[in-house]
Amino acid sequence: MALATYANIAKAVINNRIGRVELPNMCTFIVTWRCNLRCFMCDVWKKTDHDDMSVDEIRRVFQQIPHLDSLRITGGEPFLRRDMTEITRAIVEENDPTIVHVTTAGILTERILEYAQAVGSKKLHLKLSIDAVGARHDEIRGYRGLYDKAMKTLHGLVELRDQYGFYLGVNQTITDRNWDHIEPLRAEMAKLGVSVHYAIATDHYTLYRINTDKEKDVPDMKSVSMSSFTPEQMQYIFNQLDRRDGIHDIPEWLVQRYYLRGLKNRLLHHIESPKPQCIELHNHMRLMPNGDVMTCVYYPTVVGNLRKQTLEQVWYDQAAQQQRAVVRKCPGCWAGCEVKPNAIYTGDIVKALWIGGKGNAAEIR
Repeated sequence: MALATYANIAKAVINNRIGRVELPNMCTFIVTWRCNLRCFMCDVWKKTDHDDMSVDEIRRVFQQIPHLDSLRITGGEPFLRRDMTEITRAIVEENDPTIVHVTTAGILTERILEYAQAVGSKKLHLKLSIDAVGARHDEIRGYRGLYDKAMKTLHGLVELRDQYGFYLGVNQTITDRNWDHIEPLRAEMAKLGVSVHYAIATDHYTLYRINTDKEKDVPDMKSVSMSSFTPEQMQYIFNQLDRRDGIHDIPEWLVQRYYLRGLKNRLLHHIESPKPQCIELHNHMRLMPNGDVMTCVYYPTVVGNLRKQTLEQVWYDQAAQQQRAVVRKCPGCWAGCEVKPNAIYTGDIVKALWIGGKGNAAEIR
């Protein structure tokens, strides 16, 4: 990670402590809601509004954003957009983020491999979503033959990884349908030298709750897992997750360690610790496919649209200020996509350095 990024983080920590709002350091960009899976723990595939920004519109948006420490490109399935290479190149040309994270289910093998060859560099962090080995993965994601397609893509990416220098990993979302596949999946990935990153599926809400009957509901922020695990299952899960799994990228390892310890405290010990300040609409911006800027995955309030307004108009407008007041009063969540940026840009991530090991009842305070 570049020294400038560490300087940006240090500045952000100070700003968050004194309440100063500056333009974002990190952006989560959903390039499309379209998805070719039918995952039982996600409703994104039910969305019908597909008003995606063009490459030129995306370029104009990122011309306005100061240099980002981290850009996260996700969906839906990002590679359903045939212009993913053009999108990434436009953003890098205009903004040059330090890290570009891209998540994919790995179905569109040729398109993904061509992308890795076109934009692959040390700034690219590419992660495939694989939840189990074999047919179990297909069942969870609602797509027959998915595991074989994802593994074909993964093997191809492994061959390109050393040549282009990008980071390659696998995301495993744990539910009551795959808790017993943590070890088997780890073993398969170890054969390829690929690290596994874990998350617990939090609840039944669709991401951002747009166009659903849940849109107006008050979210249950204390919901940590959508699954009801037995105590024995829970202990097995955390015995497995306590292992480092060969994550050699230090920042990736730190945020994973921090997230998993907080998860363990909440699920095993019923302790809400750590509990970092939320940085949504401060250091972290969420950009939707149509240019909308939203608060977070739990509060899908639109504060502006970057197709129609400048970033400064959106970021410092009354609507954004009102939502920041909501964020400040929020009781907090433990969704990984929220927690990890919060930990970094508040400085709370340093607690990951002295987290206790197995059996320590309250690893972080």
